[in-house]
Amino acid sequence: MESIKKAAAILCSAAALAVFGAAAIPADAFETVDLRDRAGELKPNTVNIVADQVYAEPGETVDFRVLLSGNTGFTNSGIALIYDEALDVKTEGRDDPVVEAGFVTNSLMTEDSLNTAERIIAFSSSGMTNSTDDGTMFTAHLTVPADAADGTTYPMKLEIRHFQDERLAPVSNVTVDGWIKIRKPVVTTVTTPVTTTAPVTSTTVVTTTTVSAPVTTTTLPVTTVTTPPVTAPPVTEPPVTQPPATEPPVTEPPATEPPVTAPPVTTSEPVATEPVTSKTKRSLDPNHGVTTAKGGTKAGAVQTGEAGAGAAAAGLLLALGTAAAMNKRRKDD
Repeated sequence: MESIKKAAAILCSAAALAVFGAAAIPADAFETVDLRDRAGELKPNTVNIVADQVYAEPGETVDFRVLLSGNTGFTNSGIALIYDEALDVKTEGRDDPVVEAGFVTNSLMTEDSLNTAERIIAFSSSGMTNSTDDGTMFTAHLTVPADAADGTTYPMKLEIRHFQDERLAPVSNVTVDGWIKIRKPVVTTVTTPVTTTAPVTSTTVVTTTTVSAPVTTTTLPVTTVTTPPVTAPPVTEPPVTQPPATEPPVTEPPATEPPVTAPPVTTSEPVATEPVTSKTKRSLDPNHGVTTAKGGTKAGAVQTGEAGAGAAAAGLLLALGTAAAMNKRRKDD
């Protein structure tokens, strides 16, 4: 029934897209194999507990069912759905898988859990009155790898821990394993022919008649114009006058020599000045000593009176003569 519904949906989509011309329609990727198409796998006179067979695209999350066929009646059940390690189970928590009870178990109390270490989705039911309907017991949700290759098959197996009726008597049953198989979508192209009506255009042809007029040739007289020669006035360049080279006179400053100052003549011995008394006799001879009143003689005494003035004048003349001689030598040099 579900396959028929999906096929009808595809046909409706194709009809809608045909209005707009060519369109790409993907094939049904998530597809469940109908249980009636698996009749050859079922056993008679027993309860068949069947795992689904589902086609999926890479990376798709599918609804995976566990079903009953040939149900004779049960209440208590314990079922383990063992999934492939490459699949991921949709959960609401770490050990809480997203599982929905089906039509068969609506009248019973149900429990579910997840054991990721053993890769088991566990489902159990209990009640006081037998359920005798065929159909879905529960549905789990699993995601296939996004990089899965086309045709890859992931096995899904069933184990029955207990299956009893309302009197807690065992109910005969068999399990039929299932799988999830990768089938990449096939793109089908639907082409709708498009008819185009071109507008009709009326064309008017205009004919033009050309009349040739006679050609008249007129010869005009040729006048020769003589242009007088152009005489260019001579180019006179002004003479170039070089200003005389004038060198500034060289003026040498007069040589000025500093005046020569003769140093004063200083005798090596200090001049002793003695008061002239009536008791002092002075000799005009500088080689003679001075006789004192006490009868002593003092050598090198300074002459006083006329004799001292003469000696001073002689010394001054000697100094002036020496200075003049030195000044003349400097000029000569």
